This record gives sequence, C-alpha cells and structure tokens, in this order.
Amino acid sequence: MIELISVMDNAPSSDPTLCSEHALSAYLNYKGIKILFDTGQSEKTWENAESLGLDLADLSAIILSHAHYDHTTGLRTYPGEPAGKTIYLGQYFFDPKYSQTNDEKMYIGSHLDRDYLSDQGYSVIEVKEDMEIYPGLHLITNFNRPYASKIPKKFVRDHDGEIIADSFPDEIALVVEGKKGLHLILGCSHPGILNIIHTVKQRFNKDILTVFGGAHLMDFSESEITETIDLMVEAGISSLALSHCTGQRAIDILAARDDIKYLPFSPGMKYSLGDN
Repeated sequence: MIELISVMDNAPSSDPTLCSEHALSAYLNYKGIKILFDTGQSEKTWENAESLGLDLADLSAIILSHAHYDHTTGLRTYPGEPAGKTIYLGQYFFDPKYSQTNDEKMYIGSHLDRDYLSDQGYSVIEVKEDMEIYPGLHLITNFNRPYASKIPKKFVRDHDGEIIADSFPDEIALVVEGKKGLHLILGCSHPGILNIIHTVKQRFNKDILTVFGGAHLMDFSESEITETIDLMVEAGISSLALSHCTGQRAIDILAARDDIKYLPFSPGMKYSLGDN
C-alpha cells in the first residue's frame, strides 16, 4: 500500500471534525514505512491526526521541507516519543529566517535548533545531497534553477551573523517511486516549482505523475500562473494536488483546465499512489 493523507493545510476540510490553518503536513504510508512530511505550526496538526486515526507514535521518519514556522513548529508539541525518531532536514536549516520589510524584521523561522532537537532525543540527518532514505523514497535538494524562482525579496536569513537574501538552500522535496512513475511531494517550492520539477525529471529520467503540496504561486499574475501550468503539462504531469501557499487564484485557474487534473488536498484527503 502507498497512501498519502493531508493532515493539515490552509484549505477548509470537508470533514467538520478536522481543522485548517496556515500550515502544511502530510502523512505517507509507503509499504509500511510511515513518514510525516512537515508538522504544521501547532498542536492542531496532532488533533487532526488523531481524528484521522493516524498513529504517529510509530513513525519511521519526519521530514521537514524547509525552516519556516508553518511547516515545522508543530514538532514542539509532538505527542509521540521523540527518542530515536529520525528527522531529515536541509542544509542551513538552522539559519534564522525572517520576513523583512524596510527596516522591520519579523521572525518566521522554525522555532527549532540543534540543542532542542538533541535534548528531545531526535536523530537529525542533514540532507546536503540527494538521498534515498528507504528503497523507493528519495529526498531531493540542490535544485537546478533554469527558471526564475521569483523568491519575494522580503525573505531573508541570518547566515553567520549576516542578513542575506534567502535562496532557500534548506528546501528539500520528497520523491515517491510508483509502478508507473514518480509522485512529488513539496513543502513550499521556494526555489520555484518548475525548477524542482525540472531537477527531478533530469535526475530520475522518469515521468512525474502527480505533484502534491505548496507551489507558492500566490504572488504570480494570471499570465504567469497559466504559463507555469502550461510548462507542467508539457513536462508530462497528469495531475496536481496543490494547496497551502499555491493561492486560490492559481487553484481556480488550474481547476478550470481540461488538460490536467486538479485534485483537492485539504485536511483528510487521501490518495493511493499505487498506480493501480
């Protein structure tokens, strides 16, 4: 069985027992390997997991896609036993992150540091290059960037005491191998969703069937969104389950298309990735 379940997202759930907030978390059961991809920003992630009947005590691993609070801070209230749990995160994850407008900086980082994770008993693996964490499950990083990534200038990070533009070297994506092709799970696509797709296709030389997660198209114009979807169609992607930072305008444009399938990914949505 290969099943992906949305645990937390911005979009309201059709299930009244589940809550939504500005965050992302997804649960993957890959042939008995149980992965939590991002932890949302609060204990509401765990409340949803309980309502969905998910036992997070026996997670095989936790993946943190990048070091923004809405993908990571929920870990601080993780209800399971941290000792021995493996966390995968990207390089420079521990650089403090900010949203800076003029002279004002607001912290938007993970609220996690090395000492905290160590004290809790987590085993931390820093992903500096592509890594197969289990047979058929790959973490991808160091994305090629042939397309403009359009990272908002407000995103900055503190690197060795210097405030610099955040190019998101910490961002990692999860590739799930299915029988007929690949499934791609994203956090926020800050390096650019087209760059991530390009990188995955280049490194695997296989079709990407479905893309799940945040595409960060909320600041894109209608023409830019349309062009981005056109290029994803050209890349051979047949369905998109985009959510979180994708933006409602992009979702509406995508849902109106007849050349690619839009799949909702609000809390509680479940998808089989078995390619049956």
